[in-house]
Amino acid sequence: GAARFGVISAHLGAEIWPRPCRNICLLQFSCCGGVSYKDWSQNMYFNCTPANPSQERCSVPFSCCLQDTHQAVVNTQCGWGVQARGYLEAGAVIYTSGCVDTLGSWIHGNLLLLGGIALGLGFFFCVFFLFF
Repeated sequence: GAARFGVISAHLGAEIWPRPCRNICLLQFSCCGGVSYKDWSQNMYFNCTPANPSQERCSVPFSCCLQDTHQAVVNTQCGWGVQARGYLEAGAVIYTSGCVDTLGSWIHGNLLLLGGIALGLGFFFCVFFLFF
């Protein structure tokens, strides 16, 4: 379910997802990780174990950070070490809710739009294949 997706997405985050795509998706939905921000600990770079030599240990991608619209320069290190913090303390710096629930809510709220797009594409392909 959702927990497994969170572990998979956090594990694949830095290796397979193109970084710009991952960052845009996280920023668009104001979320972090699959189920929570702690899912990033499944990623080899953000893993929060003492054995991890990465400088990004216990961190999350900067796209998980709360955006300060008054800031002229984006702080790309604002997510450093937040996995070692408690939920409330981390919530002051990053989005703590996971993307699975957020994306599910977005899909549910946009069913008519998505259905219209699907019907439009279906109609287009039917007409295309009938006449060409």
